[in-house]
Amino acid sequence: MSSHVFDYVPVDDPLLGRVDVRLDEKAGELIVEGEAIPRAVVRRAEGTPLESHVPIGTRDTTRVTMTVAGASLFG
Repeated sequence: MSSHVFDYVPVDDPLLGRVDVRLDEKAGELIVEGEAIPRAVVRRAEGTPLESHVPIGTRDTTRVTMTVAGASLFG
């Protein structure tokens, strides 16, 4: 599988303003940030192999980290 960075089309939410989403397969990062929301990053834990399909909510939490506004939530 080739690795890509995907910058999705920003959403202009009437309540939150602009929301940007970026997926970096190689780095194993999903980044969501916007005008009225803090930056949230879900990152594949170091050493976790890239998989072509992991259904949402099924990833073992020891294999990912998450930060919101720079604070670690788990991982």
